[in-house]
Amino acid sequence: MEIARKWINKFLNKPVKFKLVAMVMAITSAALIVTCIAFIKYDISSTKQAMVDELNLIGDIIGKRTAPGMQFLGKENIVKTEENLADL
Repeated sequence: MEIARKWINKFLNKPVKFKLVAMVMAITSAALIVTCIAFIKYDISSTKQAMVDELNLIGDIIGKRTAPGMQFLGKENIVKTEENLADL
């Protein structure tokens, strides 16, 4: 508690110019930190959504490539179907 009082007394004994600069820097720093956190959260969420969209697209493509091979049985179709599923 005594350390806090020393810091408060040191701050109160400084000139007004110093106090104004310190307050403006504190407010600007807080705004900068909040903005950085917001950008980081947005970037993480957009990256996750992009990955989900890409995986859905790949799954759809492989499903459309594999479906005909599963409908018509034959040695060639089974081999191609197995290759497509291995790609998945």
